[in-house]
Formats: sequence, C-alpha cells, structure tokens
Amino acid sequence: MRDLFVVGIVLASLPVTLIRPWVGILMWTWLSLMSPHRYCWGFATTFPVAELVAIAIMVGLLSSPDRQRLPHAWQVGVLVALWCLFGLTTTVAFNPADARYQFIEVSKVLVMTFITLMLINDRRKLFYLVVVMALSVGLVGLKGGLFTLLTGGQHRVYGPPGTFIGDNNDAALAFCMTLPLLYFLPRLIRTLELPRWWVWVARAAPFITLFTAVAVVGTYSRGGFITLAAVLVALTWRSRYRAVVAVAVAIAVVVGAGMVTTQWKARMGTIETAEEEDASFRGRLGAWEGARNIAHDRPFTGGGFHAFEGWVWDAYFPAEGQGHDVHSIYFEMLGEQGYPGLALFLLLLGGSFLQAERMRRRARRLGNTEVETYAATIEIALGAYALGGAALGKAYWDYFYDLIILLVLVRHLFPLEVAATEGEAGPTGQGAVPAEAAPTRWRPPAQPAGWSPPLHRRQGRPGGSPR
Repeated sequence: MRDLFVVGIVLASLPVTLIRPWVGILMWTWLSLMSPHRYCWGFATTFPVAELVAIAIMVGLLSSPDRQRLPHAWQVGVLVALWCLFGLTTTVAFNPADARYQFIEVSKVLVMTFITLMLINDRRKLFYLVVVMALSVGLVGLKGGLFTLLTGGQHRVYGPPGTFIGDNNDAALAFCMTLPLLYFLPRLIRTLELPRWWVWVARAAPFITLFTAVAVVGTYSRGGFITLAAVLVALTWRSRYRAVVAVAVAIAVVVGAGMVTTQWKARMGTIETAEEEDASFRGRLGAWEGARNIAHDRPFTGGGFHAFEGWVWDAYFPAEGQGHDVHSIYFEMLGEQGYPGLALFLLLLGGSFLQAERMRRRARRLGNTEVETYAATIEIALGAYALGGAALGKAYWDYFYDLIILLVLVRHLFPLEVAATEGEAGPTGQGAVPAEAAPTRWRPPAQPAGWSPPLHRRQGRPGGSPR
C-alpha cells in the first residue's frame, strides 16, 4: 500500500509537470531531500521516480512559456566553472569508472539546479520551494524526534536508508540546516496572501522545529551536536524576541540534560579527548592528511571523484587514515578536485554566506521583512553546512546547491529591494536600478476621493473654517 501511494503521487504529478514544469521542481526537491520511496519495502524502492519527474520537467521546460532566462548572478558562473573542472578531473581520475559514474550524478544535480533557476520565476513559487525543502527534511526530523522521546534516546536516529542522509551524522547535518527554514517559516507565511488553512502550517512549524532539534540529539552525532548549538545561538540572535527565545532554549537544555542517557553523555564526553582516545576521529585526521598528499602531488586536478579508494590508500594515506572516508567537505574537494576546486568551492560557500548577510542588513534597513527573512534563513543554513560539513564528506550534496538557488532567486526576484540598494547590476544585467525606481521610505496612503480632514485639522488652512 505504501509503495502504491508514493508511486501514485509521482505518476499523478507527471501530467501537471508537463503543463506547469515548476510543479515538477517541487516534486524533484521532495524526492531528492526526503526520498519517500526509500521508506517503502516493495517495488517503489527501485522505481525510477526521480528520472520520470526529471524527464517531465525537461519536456515541460521546452514547451512552456512560463520560464525565465538564467539569472545574471556570479554564483551561476562559479557553478559552471566547477562543472567544467569536474569534467576535467574526471578524465585524469585515479578511479576512472567510478569517477565517470559520480560525474554523471553530480551533473544531474547541476542541470536541475540551472533548470530550477529558470522555472522558479516569482515570489510565490519561491515560497513553495522553501516550504517543500523545510517539510521534506522537517518531517523526517519530526519522526526522529518522536522516536527519540518514545524510546528514551536508547537508539540512534537515522535517515532513509541508501540516501544522502541515511547515516546518523549526515541526518544530523540535514536537520541542523533545516532548522532555520522551519523556524522562519511562520514569518514567511505572514508576508504572503495565502488561504486561511496555511495558518495551521504556521502553527505546526514551531513543533516540527522542536522535534527536529530533538532528532539531532538522538543521532548521537558529536559534530551534529556542536552544529546544533551554533544554530540555536544564531536563531536566538536573529529572533525578534531574543529574550523569550533564549529563555525557552535554556529551559529546553536544562530539561534535556536530565533526560539524556548515560550512553549519550559518554559519547558527547569524547569531544574533548577525541584526538587522543577516539580511533574514528584519528582516522579522519589521517584521511585529511591523505587528501593533502594527493593535492600536493596533483595540485591542479586532484584525484578526481572517488579518489579515496583502493590503491590510493597505500600510496597517499598514513596507516590511521586508510579505509576511511575523507569526512570533510573541504578536504574532499581538495583531494578530488585540487586547489582550483577548493578555491571555487570556498568562493561559492563563503561568498554566498557574506552576500546573504549583506542582503539581510540592507533589507532590514528598508523594512522589507520578506527579504530579510529569506536572507537570515539562508545565512544560518549555509553556516550550519560550513560548520557541520567540516567533518562530513558532503561537498556534492544537492541540499547545499538548493540553498545557493534560494539566494540567487531572492536576489533576482526582489531587484528593487536588494539590487538598487547594493548599487549592483539588476537581474537582467542592465546596470543598477535608476534612483527614481529605488525604494523609498514609508509614505501615508493616498486618501479616497471626496475625503476631507477632520474639523480640528482644517483650522488655519486656506478655505478652512475655524469653528
């Protein structure tokens, strides 16, 4: 029954996608982040749901006029440069067969990234994309949080098996990146004129946020716990009610500290002594050293995709690092794509983070709550990825590229609120928005025809009566 339900939803979306391909983007995002077919036990686990949706999107893209040109954003150029570099390093990869397969998989992510930038062309579609991203991972976090509470934290929380978040550490990072999307979702709902039933989504979002945070604790991930602490501090600082949120977080921490198991405390207690006592952490340090050795030997191309396998361990890795994944977005990019790949990756991540912060500040000065909320959401999510990804090999994760999509689209769809104040080129690349088109301070609304001021305000005015 579960298989029929999931596959039925996907098949029912295909005709709609052919007519409105942006709906297919929402379906693709749902399938890539939540992977609902992986919760099935029958034919749906191997059914090509994502491939069918992607084909329908491309056919709809060719036939539908409801699309835009690729936004003129520097992130698009960096993504194209990375894609070209991936193709180059694949031709000289240590493991050619595996590298070609991974190059095809990453190419699919990048192609859908560019298509998304073309099809999400108004603020309502952008909002729906954020909702799908938040709930796709948030519902998995809700399930994990309930599981943690019902079992007393005796077992670890995992994501859907065989997916990007199947491992407990990967799931913890995904939950942390999703917390700002869930936290700010009610504020975004209030900025749009939506049907009344959306108020229930706004009311449910704080509870999903809470259980998702509990799910991070239930993963037993040390890196996830550190990232969770940083995200909670950032959310508190960006909240309009800092004191209330800070008190709520403090109460939750005190209550949670008394509920966690001895096993969990022992696991988190190894954070301070991981380098001396934890073989897993020492293995990661050895893997990072191996990535540096590869980059030193091949600085411009690295070892290509899947470089950390087979004979490469004996040739480049110390004994403690052999057999371990590199477990770092930075060292993964360095070892597989060389110094040019790491530089482009850091430019994309760091530059987007700084742009989101700059956008948030300027939107706040203009009083644009919608842009400010989007920018704060993206900023904290990118920060969580930068911090949590330092100990996880997720450099090619489509969730990261989804956040880049959101930032580019916000920059593109709100040109008056953002581009004009930054003095940068508008979304069509025709220079800065003219001064007369720039947003102004609040002005009193125009009064209806036939309206006259109250009697006491007409005193002393020409034509007014003093009494």
